[in-house]
Parts: sequence; structure tokens; C-alpha cells
Amino acid sequence: MTSPPDTRVVYWALIGFYAAARVLQVYRGRVPMLAVVALHVFPPAIFSLIHGAKFYRWRGILTFLALCLVVGNFFENLGVRTGFPFGLTTSPM
Repeated sequence: MTSPPDTRVVYWALIGFYAAARVLQVYRGRVPMLAVVALHVFPPAIFSLIHGAKFYRWRGILTFLALCLVVGNFFENLGVRTGFPFGLTTSPM
């Protein structure tokens, strides 16, 4: 039976992926932008889940994640439908 990897190793790997994304931004034409964006989003999200689970347990961090997604989605939809709080914008197209 193998033990789970040390979280420090996982943290450093995530930092490495994020640093690679920062360097790959320079090569816009050669590297797909979707890959760069994914490397900017997923490593910090994974770090947050692991780090949060360490302090709040998995149930706590998943509850926090669900609350953030629900509340964020609600206010995003409210803003799109009503223009609150930034006002409605019209496209010149």
C-alpha cells in the first residue's frame, strides 16, 4: 500500500505549472492560448481545494465551493438581466 504524496511536492508541482503558463504567455503564436489559460486557472484552483481541505476538511471546502458557485452565478445572471450594479451596455455592432 502506497502513501499519498507529500502535499509540498504537489504544491511545488502546481507552482511549476503556473510558472510555465506565465512563461508560455510570451509565445502567443506558437502555444495555444487555451492551454495557457488552463494553466492559469486549474493549478490555483487545485491548490485552493487541497489547501482548504487541509484546514476545513473536504466537506467544508466543497460546501464553500458550492456556495461560491451558487452566489456567483446568481449575481452574474442578475447583472446580465438587469444591468445591476454596473448598468446595461449596448454593443455598437
